[in-house]
Amino acid sequence: MPIINKVLQVPAIGRMVHFRHTPGKCTAAIITLVNQPGNPHSTVSLVLMGTSSILFLQNVQLGNDEGCWHWPEFVPGVADTSVKA
Repeated sequence: MPIINKVLQVPAIGRMVHFRHTPGKCTAAIITLVNQPGNPHSTVSLVLMGTSSILFLQNVQLGNDEGCWHWPEFVPGVADTSVKA
C-alpha cells in the first residue's frame, strides 16, 4: 500500500483564519505575527474583526477549542446553471 503524505498549511502574515471565541462561534481574523515561521503548528498573533469592534490577540494556539485559531473550513463551489451553452 502506498504511503500518502499529508501537506499541512503553514501560517503566514496576512493569511485569513478563524478564531473560536465560544463553542460553535468563529470570527474572521488576520495573522499579524507567526512565532515559529515554517511550523504548521506555530502560535500566532491575530487581529479579530467583529461587527462593531477590533481585538488584538497574541500567542494564540492552533486548535478547535475556545480561544484557538484554525483554518477556515472548505466550502465547495456551486455550478452556475444560468449560463446557456
